[in-house]
Amino acid sequence: MNQILLAIASGMFYLLATLLLALQFKQNRPENQVTKSHLFSTAVALLLHALLLGSLLPVSQGINLSFFNSLTLFAWVIALVGLVVGLSNRLEFIGLIIFPICIVSMILALTFPGPVTRPVDFTLLLDIHVLLSIVAYGILSSAALLALVLALQDYQLHHHITGRLGNLLPPLLSVERLMFQLIMAGFGTLTLALITGFMFTTDWFNHKILFSCLAWLVFLVLLIGRYVAGWRGRKAIRWTLGGVLALMLAFFGTKLVMEFILSR
Repeated sequence: MNQILLAIASGMFYLLATLLLALQFKQNRPENQVTKSHLFSTAVALLLHALLLGSLLPVSQGINLSFFNSLTLFAWVIALVGLVVGLSNRLEFIGLIIFPICIVSMILALTFPGPVTRPVDFTLLLDIHVLLSIVAYGILSSAALLALVLALQDYQLHHHITGRLGNLLPPLLSVERLMFQLIMAGFGTLTLALITGFMFTTDWFNHKILFSCLAWLVFLVLLIGRYVAGWRGRKAIRWTLGGVLALMLAFFGTKLVMEFILSR
């Protein structure tokens, strides 16, 4: 019952934050003029969401990292990163995408709790690996959201489209620069996650490792291309989305097959 109340309360504050952002968008306010009400509602929603995760994840056998529990955990990380990034870069409107995802993820986590997927003999190294992986996935997923914003700006630029959204968002080059900053931070964290993972893995050719390594290579090539050949624009967008897609296949694709197709 407490979990349901936490989810309802968090969802209501996420919804309030979404409505406040939509109102700000409607009023066409070009500067970073996020109201105190929006900041308060977002902070409370994140806190309640965290409390819900603290109730959902720990179980007697370890940690329940089932598909939908993992989804709501990643949604929380992305919402937190998105809030920090948005406040300092006039990109708070990505909350219009993130907050509804958080609400849906909490509903699914409560409806489909899933199996306990953490082994009993979880070690400190494995704890560190999981934490680094979560942070890396959250940062790089936030970069993917910026890539979508960048794609929209690029489309408007090439088709000579002007409108309210263009006035609300920061310049295209600023969005692109921030996207690469997140990619560098996420790439470094992902590198550490892979290193810690390699220390205890025995199955080197499972899908999770292969797709994670593929994502790492994609981001490595992207960063090299950026600083050696000056990659930007549509090429950078495609490589960013491709790398994040590989990451999602590594984690959620594997869980989807194991839990819902193979029922393990």
